[in-house]
Amino acid sequence: KKTKSIKEAFITPEQFKAWRIGHGMTQTECGDALGLSLKFVQQAERGFVMRRGVRQDIPVNKTLWLAMKGYDASLK
Repeated sequence: KKTKSIKEAFITPEQFKAWRIGHGMTQTECGDALGLSLKFVQQAERGFVMRRGVRQDIPVNKTLWLAMKGYDASLK
């Protein structure tokens, strides 16, 4: 299986949530494992944040994708 290049590294909020659940982690455990706050994990799974009553979509970014790949590699 070919690994995505960093330029292609983009996952949907649904894919991120499925990855977390597939690893049997709660949102808090996922944040701890990846060095992220619970709030960030929640926002990444929703795919948006509310700022001053305005919805702002946020992509699941390359840094998060790399953290996920690093976690997966540490399990091997």
